[in-house]
Amino acid sequence: MKINSIVPLVGVPFISQTRATKTCNIVHRSETKLVVDVDVKTHDAPYGDTFTCKEAWIVMAKSGNEPRSILQTKSRIAFVKSTMWKSKIEARATEGLKETHALWAKHVKSKGHLEKKAVLI
Repeated sequence: MKINSIVPLVGVPFISQTRATKTCNIVHRSETKLVVDVDVKTHDAPYGDTFTCKEAWIVMAKSGNEPRSILQTKSRIAFVKSTMWKSKIEARATEGLKETHALWAKHVKSKGHLEKKAVLI
């Protein structure tokens, strides 16, 4: 699945936002585990053609009937071309990924999805 969006950029000269494409692929699905790989490309960011952001979203549960699960996210910056700005790109992209994950967690919490609820059996 592809998701196209406009994302804000902070600390980048001459540009305040960029087009981004997220490509999501389910790489593993079972009764107790779901793994989704996400590849994020920023089209208008300076040197955006030199790297992609790779993410893995892993959801695990003890059993298929378990009403609770654990979410683990992993991310890294993958360079597809050589650039002398590698360390600066890695630092800014990593900062952006952390901010995005923090906003996602805040949104999920505000909707009540992280609250412990009584389980009736």
